This record gives sequence, C-alpha cells and structure tokens, in this order.
Amino acid sequence: MKPNLVKTALICTFTGSLMLAGCGKQTAEEHIMAAEQFTAANNNSAAVLELKNAIQLEPNSAEARFKLGRLYLETNQFESAEKELNRAMELGYSSADVLPLLAKAYRQTGAVNALAGVNHNQASLSAAESAQMGYYKLTALVELEQSDEALLLIEEILELDTQSVYRGLARSYVPIINQDYDTALENAQSARAQAPLNEDVLRLLSKLQLIKQLPEDAVETLAELSKLRPDDVETLFTHLSLLMDLRRFDDAEPIVDSLLELNAENGLLNQFKGMILASQQQHEDALSYLSKALLNGRDNAVVRLLAGYSSYRVADYEGAVANLSLIAEQLPGNHPGLRLLADSQLMLGQSLEASNTLASFEDTSQSDASLFSRAGFGLIQKGDIETARQVVSQGNKIDATAEDLLRLGVLQLSLNDVEGLVKLEQAATESPDSSLTQSTLATAYLLSGEIEKARALAASWKETQPDNFQPYLLAGELALRDEDIDEAREQFNLAIMH
Repeated sequence: MKPNLVKTALICTFTGSLMLAGCGKQTAEEHIMAAEQFTAANNNSAAVLELKNAIQLEPNSAEARFKLGRLYLETNQFESAEKELNRAMELGYSSADVLPLLAKAYRQTGAVNALAGVNHNQASLSAAESAQMGYYKLTALVELEQSDEALLLIEEILELDTQSVYRGLARSYVPIINQDYDTALENAQSARAQAPLNEDVLRLLSKLQLIKQLPEDAVETLAELSKLRPDDVETLFTHLSLLMDLRRFDDAEPIVDSLLELNAENGLLNQFKGMILASQQQHEDALSYLSKALLNGRDNAVVRLLAGYSSYRVADYEGAVANLSLIAEQLPGNHPGLRLLADSQLMLGQSLEASNTLASFEDTSQSDASLFSRAGFGLIQKGDIETARQVVSQGNKIDATAEDLLRLGVLQLSLNDVEGLVKLEQAATESPDSSLTQSTLATAYLLSGEIEKARALAASWKETQPDNFQPYLLAGELALRDEDIDEAREQFNLAIMH
C-alpha cells in the first residue's frame, strides 16, 4: 500500500470524524460513540467536536446535547453547559439525569433566579438527588434573601429519607439565616466529618471560617478544595489571596505561577508575584512584575510602595522617587516609605524635596539624624540657608548617636549657630575614643575663639589617647598662638614621636 493510502486509512480508523474523501459519512449515533471513546481517552476537545457533529446531523438529539452539556460542565464551560443541558431536558432527556448537572451549572454561572426555580421534588429523582438539588436551590434562595422560602425548603430537605450529607448542609443554613455562625460552623464541621472530600461541604466550611475570622483554618480548607478542583480559577484566586494576606509566600508562589500561565497580563497576579519576589530579595525580577501590574490596572499605594522599595534596594533612586513621591501624602508620618523617599531624594541631590519629605515626619528616631544633616548640608551648598535652619531645628529634636551629633553640630556651626558647639561637646563626651570627634571639636573651638576650652580638650585628649599625635599638634598650635615657641617646638616634637 502506498504511504499516502496508509496515512488516509489511519486517519479514518482513529478519528472517524474528519469525513475525508473515501472514509464515508457517519451517523449521529456513530459520532456519539466516537465521542465516548475520546472521553474515555481524556481527549475532551475531540469528544466535543464529535458531539457537535452529531448535533449538526440531528439538532434534536437529546442524548448528544446532554452528553455535550455534561462535558462542558466537566471542562468548566458553564454557560455552554447550561445551554445544552436545558436543551436536552426540553427534548425529553431524563430530568433525573439533567437536573443535578443543570443545578451545578446554574451555581457556577450565578443564575440564582433560575436555580431558585428548579423543581427538586420530581418523582424521577431519588431522595439523595432531591436533597442535593434542594440544597442548591436553598443557596439560591438565601442569596436572593428569600428567608421564609428558604426555611420551608430546609424543612422539606430534612424530611427526606436519606443519609445524604446535603441534609446536614441544609441544616447549617438555619443558623446562617439567623446569623448564628458559631452553630453553623459546628454543623458544617460535622458535615465535613461525614464527607471530607465533598466540594460543597468544603465551600460552605471555608466561607464560615472566613466569616468567623479563622484565616488559618480557611486556608487549609481551601487547599483541600483546590486539590479537588485544580481547574477552578475562582477557588484558586480565593486561596491565593488568603495566603498572601497571611504572608505565606512560599505556599502562594506555585499558585501564582500556575495562574500566570493562564493570564500573564493579570494585574493582581503580577502584583502578588512582585510581592513574593521582593520578600525573597529578588528586586530586579520583582520590578518587572510590579511594572506589569501598574500597566494592567493595579496602580495603587501597595504596588507603588513595593516598586519604590525594590527600586531603592537596587540603587535605582530615580525609580524610587518616581514611585514613592506619588503616594507620600497617603503614608503616615512614621512610615518607612518616607525614609526611603527622603534618602533617595538626597542621593539624587534633591535637598529641597528631601527637606519637604522630612518635614512630614511625625516621629523621628536616631536613624533619621543622618537624613536631616545630609539635607541641611545640601541646602547650604545650594544657598538655601533658611530652609537649612528649619531642617536643623527639626533634627535637633532627635536623640542622636555621637556620630549624628557630630554631623548636626558641624551643620549648625556652618549656619553660624553656636549651639553647634554644644552638639560637638556632647558627641565628644559620648565618644571619647573617636579621633574624628575630638579633632572636629578642636577645630570648632579654634574657629570660635574658645581657646581655654581648646587647652582643656588638648590635655584631656592626651590622657585618653596618649599615643595619638593629634592632641600634641593641637597643643603646639595653641602654644604658637601664645607665641611660646619653645613649648610649641616641644609639642610638635612629641607629635612626631607619636
């Protein structure tokens, strides 16, 4: 047999639905049988095609429409499922088979009015099926706030001769209607003990756990529900959001990744991924996701703050300022984001902008002192003395370290504020072993004419740091001021020796 003939024969054998020349036309029944084979082989797309071919040949085939509706339901195409199942029942397909599936489709499409009108007492339904159908109808009535009808329906369900878990779920709705969520939660937990892997049980239990503000319990229930319905995007989103609220980023990340494969442009998913990467200190990658979040409708304070933080961490100070400045007015005066903004502005030489940011601080701490001194020096360099004085005044309220006191003291002296000497003296007292502090104070004494204080400093400095040459230089300079050449020569010689 020629290769092309072999290929054609194989196509005819394994698909049966392509209707190629030489294969022959198929009947609707043959298409339905082929669909069942494809369904058994988990080839749902081919099964759907076969059933559509059957309906094209016989539009009034209730069997084809029922099976197509059931397949749509299994593949989460709920609106299509609703349409085909309704059509199947109109064409006479068994309501006992159609109604349970149709109720599920109604729940997923949000067709609460249609669900509330479902006849759950048809003779063709078993007691267990009536309980399940009645429960679905009950949820619709509650959502429509038809409490009296809902309570009557609960009584009907409880009278059914069945051990179905849906009787227990229906019982849970009496306290729900009365807003007794403690009792409702106990009933739902009992239902879970009876049917731990029932999807409807897990859904109700997770909702009640959230109402009772039990997020850790709810997230575990949603994890079980997600295992049952890994293709249920709504459940995955709820589970993911709760994990993010609990900052369980390691558990959240695989869910984010799976959902991003479905929709890489989703703003919230990109926000979540950026948050996770930022927590892992992967700031370059975090910025790419946060930027995508901003482009896709998530331009909010959380994303801007994260983008500003990640930009700061990779030394992109322009990016940090661009993001943080947009939300600065929304941040409380003690928020770390304001510190990052002020520091970024100073790194870019934006002293005036930084001083405005510093002015919004409600509380200051030791870590803020360097920000104030840097802003002050920057303003002096730009000639904005008045604003520099305001910054210094605010910085003086800080209980600063010796190093910060040193900077603030020099800054005040730069503004001809003699109070800067007090800062320097305090810094020298707190850090007597710091040569930088002592030498800065010595220079300040000499420049301000505080000669006696300079002499005392030289003497005490020699005692605390006898091997340091700097106090001898200071003593020598003071001797020269007194025109005592011999003393000056002796002190300079001692400086050389040390």
